[in-house]
Amino acid sequence: MKNPPRNSRLPAPRWKRSRNSPSATTSRTPRSRERTDRQFAEADAHLKQQLLNRSLEEKIRLGRDLHDSIIQSIYAAGLTIDSAQAMLAQDPAEATRRLDQCRQNLNTTIRNIRAYIAGLTPEHLRQAGFAQALREVFAELGEARGAELDTRIDDDAAALLSAEQTTEVLQIAREAMSNSLRHGGARHLTVRLHSIEHEVCLLVQDDGQGFEPHRLVATGHGLANMKARAARARGDLRVESQPGRGTRIVFTMARGHSAAAPAS
Repeated sequence: MKNPPRNSRLPAPRWKRSRNSPSATTSRTPRSRERTDRQFAEADAHLKQQLLNRSLEEKIRLGRDLHDSIIQSIYAAGLTIDSAQAMLAQDPAEATRRLDQCRQNLNTTIRNIRAYIAGLTPEHLRQAGFAQALREVFAELGEARGAELDTRIDDDAAALLSAEQTTEVLQIAREAMSNSLRHGGARHLTVRLHSIEHEVCLLVQDDGQGFEPHRLVATGHGLANMKARAARARGDLRVESQPGRGTRIVFTMARGHSAAAPAS
């Protein structure tokens, strides 16, 4: 076989022609870039929406916590001061005792605010058990009203709750007791915590004036906050009440489940 002349040109390899062909640089590349840019834009928009949703969820959670704990505590302190002022002339010793208790409650509130800022659980849950934390909440809310609290807390049932559930359950109990005292005018409250098979049940019942649940107008945050906390703890909240026959709050949840994550 004869060698081709030195100045003769062999056909360019097929891969070389395809790489340098006009179709690869003029038709496919712009389309590919447009598709890539669109994908980046969609991913960026999705990320921004996720961040916005998380920000709104955090804002709602913070407002719920402020309403259910901090604002309730400050409101109770104001009522205690009013009652102490009314007793100054008749019973100075009792007035002084109430003012001392009010000062202690305000100091606890300040510590809890610092705990929330630091991202910690409320102090009474870190240092005390559920039953003790519940009694402290009632003492704070009912100090100026002379109401009585009957508690039956199953420590074994409380131990079945996750840390997130314990916080939500205590805040639900706080809101329910606050509503009983402030709006229902209750003189006696009953709080139960027990386990039934695979569930833990919280009961808050009072002897207040009651109301018609189907006619309740959601002008405040109380009931809405309780329902939101129940959903976060993956539980079910029922409100039973009749005019003149008090109110009964029943909250059940599967034991040991973590709180639901915020929607993205």
